Amino acid sequence: MEITEDKIVYGKNTFTIVNEVPDGYKIWNIGPYMLKGFIPLCRLKQELLQKGLYVIEKDCLLAIKSEGSDKIMAAIGGGYHTVALMEKFLSDNPKPKEDSWEAKQILRIKVALPYMRKIKGL
Repeated sequence: MEITEDKIVYGKNTFTIVNEVPDGYKIWNIGPYMLKGFIPLCRLKQELLQKGLYVIEKDCLLAIKSEGSDKIMAAIGGGYHTVALMEKFLSDNPKPKEDSWEAKQILRIKVALPYMRKIKGL
């Protein structure tokens, strides 16, 4: 891994560091494969590999520095990669069954939301 003032090279991927999330970008759910303290951002190609499987435009990857990046990455599973989607999930699941995936996701989202709200563009 290599990091400079404006780039992160992590494995085969190069991320340009930005201060806000541009239109058309979303958090890239790559699990723990990102430098701690940064959130990976990607743009999707219009083509599908197969139903529900998108292709990432790997030549325009971005990263944004964020407190709580590990908490955000833990909460975006299931497609909840914006503040609005997280808030909708919370309102759609007011009383989940104890120990269900929904109950665990609610806890992850509640921890991540204060950090997400600080990121411009999400």
